[in-house]
Amino acid sequence: MRRFLAADGDRAAVLPDALEAVVESEAIGRAQGMAQEFVDRALQGLSTLEATDARRTLEELSAYVLSRRS
Repeated sequence: MRRFLAADGDRAAVLPDALEAVVESEAIGRAQGMAQEFVDRALQGLSTLEATDARRTLEELSAYVLSRRS
């Protein structure tokens, strides 16, 4: 990953190695876990509000954010 970030000019040459390093690390799982924790806290906060279309939209948005893959 450091080689990718430090690469001058053609980062495409080191991109496959950088992607492999990220996939093989625990970074993605940790990031997903942190995102889930933030969403859980947000949903707890929303649960104190009146059930409105706005609240429902925010709840649905949180599910979308966690499910997207790009």
